[in-house]
Parts: sequence; C-alpha cells; structure tokens
Amino acid sequence: MTGRNENEELLAFLESAGAYGLGAGETVKRIETHASHVFLAGERAYKMKKPVKFTFLDFSTLEKRKAACEHEVELNRRTAPDIYLGVTPVRRRGVDFVIGGDEGEVVEYLVEMKRFGGDGLLATLAEKGALDLSAVKELAGNIAAFHRKAEVTPDFGGAAGCARIVAGSAEDMKPLAGTVLDAEKVRRVTVLSEALIERHAALLDERRKAGYVRHCHGDLHLGNVTMVEGHPVIFDCIEFDDRLARIDVLYDLAFLLMDLAFRAESDAR
Repeated sequence: MTGRNENEELLAFLESAGAYGLGAGETVKRIETHASHVFLAGERAYKMKKPVKFTFLDFSTLEKRKAACEHEVELNRRTAPDIYLGVTPVRRRGVDFVIGGDEGEVVEYLVEMKRFGGDGLLATLAEKGALDLSAVKELAGNIAAFHRKAEVTPDFGGAAGCARIVAGSAEDMKPLAGTVLDAEKVRRVTVLSEALIERHAALLDERRKAGYVRHCHGDLHLGNVTMVEGHPVIFDCIEFDDRLARIDVLYDLAFLLMDLAFRAESDAR
C-alpha cells in the first residue's frame, strides 16, 4: 500500500461485511495491535500486517509483509494447523478492492484463520478462575511434544544469544525510561539480567551444545493458547524475527510458567 488515503480506504473496505460476502445484518470487528490489524468476519479471522518498521521487525514493504504472512502460517501450522488456513491477497480492481482472486493489482496480503471465541483463551479462563488442571496438564504434554520435534538451531541461544536479547530489550526500553517506565527499574533489570547470564554462561552454552536450543514458539503465554473442542491449542508464535524464537526450550517454557505464577499470585491477593 502507498499513501495514507489508500490505506484508510483499504481499512474501511476490510471492516465492511460486504468484503467477506456476509449478510447486511452481520458486522466485522477490527482489533488493532502495534504491528497488525485483525478483522473478525463470520467464521474467519484475517490479519493484515501494518507497514511499520521497529528495531525488532520490518514490515515496511509489501514483499516483506507477504513473506511475514507466509512465515507466520508455516510456523503456526506446527501447533495449530486447523486454525491457520493460508495467505490471501487483497487486490485493487478499478476503484474497488477484492479479497482473493487472480485479477487486479495485489495491494496487501492477509493471514486467513479459522475464527475462535475469546472465551476459550486460557488467559480468559484463568481470569475467571476456570482454568482446569487437566487442560494445563494436556498443554504441558503438547509443549513437550512440540519442543521434541522443533528444529535444533545450534547457531543461536547460549549465553551470547541471551545477552543479545537483553541488549535488544534495553535498547527498546531506552526511549521510554524516565517517562513511561521508571528509569532506575530499567537500569536494574538490565544489570541483573546481564549478571544472571554471566553467572550461568557455562550452563547456557552447555545446553546449546546438547541440542536444547530449538526453533520454539517465542511468545508462549496463556493469551496465546485457546481451547478448541476441549483441547488446548497453541497459536500466534513469533514470526517476525527468528532470533527471538530460536531459544532454549526452557526459556520458551519459562514465559508460560511466569504467566501462571503471576496469575496465581494475583489470585492469592
């Protein structure tokens, strides 16, 4: 997409029921994040990457957004093949847009997904106190199976890989320190993280050599797991920077454990 007006036209089109062949009484819901727009339409959900560039991702060109969409589908089919249906082009035909088809200039790409309700998210269930232990146990088994099959990536991870992630986080937080974030806390978190990595460098490198650094999920928390037909399904892994997902399997699991521990603490208050 080029130009603010054309982008606004496209967003208006994708928010219209007619874009998806829905009836006049049906509506489309748009959810916006820092890097994408998600359109909930009927039994489908469509994700459009924003034309943005940050320190950790680059969706600044149409080709880069197409590649990111294809990579997202490929990676997420490892855990959620029934949810991630494919990549669909949006085309310009004259003064109108159309989803799919073969005629017209491609102006954008969408990740097409099977829609599921937010009530099934494990984060939602946890907030309601309805997260069943059997679901957590099944999820643990699913994660273990996923990690066993995940591609081993020995050129990543280890102490150096962890240090790069901490340095990247510190760089991202720098503009916010003293305004949105407490500057002293930012400094302290960075210093403590660097000290922990240095203290456990030998173990981290040993685990990397032993094959525990793999292409994992990278963003494994309760908000990225949903119940589908009574079973937990993991979705929405990191697709925009493989370096953030090629990590120790325990690093991947730790994010989920931290989320569970935080929610348990909140419930106890």
